[in-house]
Amino acid sequence: MRWYRAAAIKREQTGTDELHNPVCSEVSAFDFFVRVGPWHKVKADNAGNAYDGVTRSLLTKRPAADFGGMCAVEVKGHAYELANVSADGDTTVLTVKGFKPWVL
Repeated sequence: MRWYRAAAIKREQTGTDELHNPVCSEVSAFDFFVRVGPWHKVKADNAGNAYDGVTRSLLTKRPAADFGGMCAVEVKGHAYELANVSADGDTTVLTVKGFKPWVL
């Protein structure tokens, strides 16, 4: 497996609109290296579909605590929504779902 350069993306408030709602932008927080796993189908029993979504696992040596406020991960020019972060010994497993072309 290859190591790929990735970027953690976080959402920061840049101001407010005329109705005082927060206006946010997504900025790159830090770079790190990941190994990319294959896509996995996710099935929910209540929907009746063949599958309801797909997830992918990313493996990194970066500590899990660094991903606390992150909303997405960019790998190979594609941004993915961050679904779950779990620490497994000295590695961290990032579970991502979906492709977010509007982030970049």
